[in-house]
Amino acid sequence: MLNSFTASMEVRNLIPRDIGLLEGALNLKIVLSYTHQAVSEQRNGVGGLSVDSSKGSKYISDRDKTYPS
Repeated sequence: MLNSFTASMEVRNLIPRDIGLLEGALNLKIVLSYTHQAVSEQRNGVGGLSVDSSKGSKYISDRDKTYPS
């Protein structure tokens, strides 16, 4: 059985690693959330990138801005 000092030392050693793992998981969740949102918008024609072929050359529009390709 662990005494309180040993247990607190073990917890202290685990915390930085666990925080790093949690931060990594949170960052991955954020990236996946934005990717899922962008794919959904692209499928629904709401946002994302689209090619406007009505202009003389191909233009890529990203929501409100239009850039020559």
